Amino acid sequence: MRVPLTLARLSAVTALLGSSALAGPWIDPGNAALRNDIQSLADAGVIDGPVTTWPLAWGDIVADLSADVVEDLGPGERQALLRLRRAERLATGSSNYRRYGRIGAASRPQDLRTFEDTPREGVEARAAVEWTGLRFSYRLQATAVSGADDGRNWRADGSYAGVALGNYMVSIGQLERWWGPGHHGSLILGTNSRPIPAVAIRRNFSDPFQTRWLRWMGPWTVSGLWGQLEGGRTVPDARFFGLRLNFRPTPDLEIGLSRTAQWCGEGRPCDAGTFTDLLLGQDNRGENVTLDNEPGNQLAGVDWRWRLPLTTPLAWYGQLIGEDEAGGLPSRMIAQLGLESWGYSQRLNGTWRAHLEFADTAAEFYKDPVRYDYAYEHFIYKDGYRFRGRSIGHSMDNDGRMIGFGASLDTAEGDQWRGLVRIVDLNRGGSRPNPLAAGTLDLVNVELGYTRPMVRGRLDFGVGVDFVEDRVANTDETDLRAHVSWQGEL
Repeated sequence: MRVPLTLARLSAVTALLGSSALAGPWIDPGNAALRNDIQSLADAGVIDGPVTTWPLAWGDIVADLSADVVEDLGPGERQALLRLRRAERLATGSSNYRRYGRIGAASRPQDLRTFEDTPREGVEARAAVEWTGLRFSYRLQATAVSGADDGRNWRADGSYAGVALGNYMVSIGQLERWWGPGHHGSLILGTNSRPIPAVAIRRNFSDPFQTRWLRWMGPWTVSGLWGQLEGGRTVPDARFFGLRLNFRPTPDLEIGLSRTAQWCGEGRPCDAGTFTDLLLGQDNRGENVTLDNEPGNQLAGVDWRWRLPLTTPLAWYGQLIGEDEAGGLPSRMIAQLGLESWGYSQRLNGTWRAHLEFADTAAEFYKDPVRYDYAYEHFIYKDGYRFRGRSIGHSMDNDGRMIGFGASLDTAEGDQWRGLVRIVDLNRGGSRPNPLAAGTLDLVNVELGYTRPMVRGRLDFGVGVDFVEDRVANTDETDLRAHVSWQGEL
């Protein structure tokens, strides 16, 4: 039985916050190879806590890696464990101070972004310093880009300052987040848009409740954030609220409950009573509020990942997010569903992982007709569920439909080969433009990538092609792109 802050976790706290500290309390989203290894060890029962709320807490991972479990694992899981321990050592220095950077270039940045952290602009150069002490941690990160879509050629994305309070980390900054089990996107909060400046709180260690009433939840985490959207909106300086509870009631099942809201802003109510109405769901115009005091634009829903009880490794995952509320529950859903399998190849001396994923961002996608121009849109917050021109949720934005197949191979040496094929319908409603399509577009997207570890970092290459059909203009075109990036210690 696990108890809060066992000896292993106490050791992890010391390693995380002591003088020989991990160079930061979190594992940022963006590294698909690292994510594969973490998921493999979670499926094998080595990692007990939830792993679908990014950034992940390094301390929680380190505590589980401290056990000597190699003898009980298959060859694929042993490789994943060794790679993850190697990543832990690279993130651990002889002091609590770290410097690192990244430089990247893309001939045409990828619009349909995935979990992978590819360059957002034509050229990017980044430098960061990070310090972790007994209770405090900070990262100062500056990025210079060329040809920025939002006109911001200098960015502080990735910067934060945080303080550990008991089993919680309170921070302020601009951190990337990914909520959910999907590979191609998150319907409610992903890395498609630039990170929203926010005050956030997160549980560091996922120890279960000890009360018998809640012990059934198993290991659990909770994350909350209070963010500020940009000023140049139809409702300038609107606020962004997010809350997520993530738990594993059994080793094979992980569940996430998420809720976000755009509210407040210039000319809108911002008082405590309005926020209370927002939390309680008292926001149905014409029923319990008027147009003048409507709290905001809310999304909420559930996601899951269930390792099926089969001899073949297979997991079913999904995400259902409601754009409205009915009877106290989310309604007018958008959806993401997927199947994932994995294994070890002796011939290739590596672990492979493959997934088949479907997503639809038209509200009430299960009906005929579906409800277009509804998801990620709002009649008050007319810029929609977006930050600096990009969807905060799925990269397709509203009214998209995607089915894709992806596969990767992670070798014992740490190289990763990956491929992705997607069939996508963008802006199916077509009555008004969204950030990706002025009208309805059909495309086939193919992506190939390779990552190679280096002594003090990693090198990443990628190429892609889109075969695009514009239904409105009745034209066809082929778009090619490529990207390369290096990141590591300075």
